[in-house]
Amino acid sequence: MVLKKMVGLALVVALMVFYISSVKRSQKPNLSVAVEATETSPTRLEEATNSDGSLKLVGERNVTGERVSYAFKILDSQQNSSLLLFDVVADSGQAFAIPFNSWSADNKHLYYTKERSERERLLRFQDGWKSV
Repeated sequence: MVLKKMVGLALVVALMVFYISSVKRSQKPNLSVAVEATETSPTRLEEATNSDGSLKLVGERNVTGERVSYAFKILDSQQNSSLLLFDVVADSGQAFAIPFNSWSADNKHLYYTKERSERERLLRFQDGWKSV
C-alpha cells in the first residue's frame, strides 16, 4: 500500500515538474518591471505548502524607489511559529520567486527561483532551519 502511494506521488511530482518546465519555457516574466516600480508596501509572493499542509514557504517583495528587497519565511502551523529564512536586496534586473512545488517530499529541501536578465535558476535551501 505504501509502495503504491510512493509510486503515485512520484508520478504526480514528475508530471508537475514537466508541466512547470513547459509553462516556464512559454511564459517569461518581464523582469524590468521589478526594478522600475515605486511600491511602498510589501507585495506577497506566491506561497508553497508542503504535502501535509503543516509548513508554508512565503515571500514578500518590497520596492522603495529603485531598491527591491525580498524576504522569505517558513510558517509552521503546528508550532504556530514563523522563521525568517533570508532576506536580500536584489540587483538591478533580478527577481526571486517561489514555485508551487517548492518543498521536497521529505521536507528537507526548499526550492526557489532567482531570475536575472531572462535567465532563471532553481536554487535549493537545505533543512538548516529545523531545530529537530
